Amino acid sequence: MNILFRPVGFDTARKLLAEADKRRVSGGHKALRETGKDSVKKFKSELRSGGVGSSPFDKLRNISRFTLSKGDIKGPKRNRPMAAFAKHVRMNPKREGSSLNLEIGFVKARGRGSQGMINLAGMLQKKGRQNVSAKRRNFFRAVGSELVRRNKKSMARFFFLKDTTTAFERPAREMVDPFWEANSDRILREVKSLYLRYVK
Repeated sequence: MNILFRPVGFDTARKLLAEADKRRVSGGHKALRETGKDSVKKFKSELRSGGVGSSPFDKLRNISRFTLSKGDIKGPKRNRPMAAFAKHVRMNPKREGSSLNLEIGFVKARGRGSQGMINLAGMLQKKGRQNVSAKRRNFFRAVGSELVRRNKKSMARFFFLKDTTTAFERPAREMVDPFWEANSDRILREVKSLYLRYVK
């Protein structure tokens, strides 16, 4: 004969513990997602403003501004080097069992996201060098001549490249790491605060 001993209230206690654990996991996920969405908004806003964290990006040179604006340079207002990448910032939640991990930055999420832009964002965060051929130098000289004709001599001088100019040096414009360094403490505090609110 088997004898099963079960304390009074055991089933009730087990149910309460299961519910508490479920609430804990759910609260953690909600806190992460909410903080993640806010972080995406802030990251995008900083990119559009011309800098991330406490440091502004190196300004675009006149040649780069001309190229990006398709020949229509409108002054300092357009000199926001990484603003075009703001719309490519996403949050990608990944479930692993009861755990939830968030990727925030230049990532694909739910099949959305341009791999080309993700690769470009990665490349531009590092120093680089772009070769300039004779054909390219002639193109920029032609642009300079056109700017002179349009009475924009102060800008035109940047386009008359010397024959010895064979490459452009590209400065590193880091985005993800400076954002995390500047915001990590705040993000962690927000996650903790939201979690405690949700598990009450």
